[in-house]
Amino acid sequence: MSIRVLIVEDSPIALTILKRILDSSPDIEIVGTASTGQEGLALIPTSQPDVICTDFFMPIMNGLEFTAQVMVDYPRPILVVSASVQEDDTHRIFQLLEAGAVDILPKPKAGLDAENVLLKQALINKVKVLSGVKVFKKKQISANRQIRRTAISDSLRNNHKIVVVGASTGGPLALQNLFNNLPRNFPLPIVCVQHISQGFLQGLLDWLAATSKLSIRIALAGEQPEPGTIYFPPERQHLTLDHRGRFVYSQAKIGRAHV
Repeated sequence: MSIRVLIVEDSPIALTILKRILDSSPDIEIVGTASTGQEGLALIPTSQPDVICTDFFMPIMNGLEFTAQVMVDYPRPILVVSASVQEDDTHRIFQLLEAGAVDILPKPKAGLDAENVLLKQALINKVKVLSGVKVFKKKQISANRQIRRTAISDSLRNNHKIVVVGASTGGPLALQNLFNNLPRNFPLPIVCVQHISQGFLQGLLDWLAATSKLSIRIALAGEQPEPGTIYFPPERQHLTLDHRGRFVYSQAKIGRAHV
């Protein structure tokens, strides 16, 4: 069964290239295109896309407004494909994630190119991954907070020494909601790994820290994990604990960070 994709993009050239890339995959079917967020919203009920790809800067309704409205009216996994989401503007990226976007794909700064092998592979792979992501209306997120608090409290009764959290596509918003609900006196260290594009890790940490009562930072090699602190591995590094319980980096060649 094909993955149904709706593309919202105001540039005719970019739209043509995105369509050409996605059409090259036999697993993907483009079920609609729109040049504004308003047009995109109107197409969702009839096209019933599994995944939505949207630009950021568009007339009438930009990608941020469009994303927020989709998550209220027609929750779908949203991939933002835009030259306006680069690693030097993490504020905009995490605004989009907070609005409900599941993933971000920066357009090459030199512009789109249908023959760009890396872009083609990344776009198709992300669409395939997003097609399996379950999303909910934004108003439903807070409804699970008490469940999370109860689950965490029950776990701490079992004399655990450390909490490990792993997240992939769609994880940043879940991490924000989880960490936002942890008390300032949380009694254990937390080690977290989040699959995220290279160059965006520090922006993720800054964004999470803005709403968390706990300290959030990159783990240092040789450091002992401390209670009430959330640690992330450096980019493109494995993070392990030695026999003394101290952080150790691995220099193995990997595609993403791991704990």
